[in-house]
Amino acid sequence: MTGDMSVNAWYKWYVTTYKKHFYLCKRHKNLKDLQLRRAFKKELEKDLKHHINNANTRNDKNNDNRIVQQCIREQKNQIEALKSILKRMDNSYFIFLKYKIEAKNIEDFLKRYTKHDRHEGRGKDYAEARIKSYTEDFNKKEFCFMSHHESITGECVSYYGKKSL
Repeated sequence: MTGDMSVNAWYKWYVTTYKKHFYLCKRHKNLKDLQLRRAFKKELEKDLKHHINNANTRNDKNNDNRIVQQCIREQKNQIEALKSILKRMDNSYFIFLKYKIEAKNIEDFLKRYTKHDRHEGRGKDYAEARIKSYTEDFNKKEFCFMSHHESITGECVSYYGKKSL
């Protein structure tokens, strides 16, 4: 980072440079994306705690030195950026757990819980494309869900596979 030490600049740094570095360092452990997201969140929480502790224990807060004041502002901006990132992090994996249903696989999930006119009623090609889309989503997030508009239950439903929390 050069020059700009605003909250926005720190936010961008944490979600791009820092995250990329973190993921590259952890990737060699063959962690899945969800495990990486959890580890990254834990790392950000650790950094936030560290910065807050440093800010609270500073004994030079009343120093009029321009450089010291700049460091204090920079630290406050880092704290705000970290809080903002943690607030926005994707917790959908945990949010949708309350809508979890049991199914043999994704195809079974879609057949059993989707309204006919929104899945098989639109033709075999559409149903296959939907299965493919949900499979990709499942592989990326380790769960998939459908809204209450598509579900025969009239409520949101989610599928987490065989080994879920």
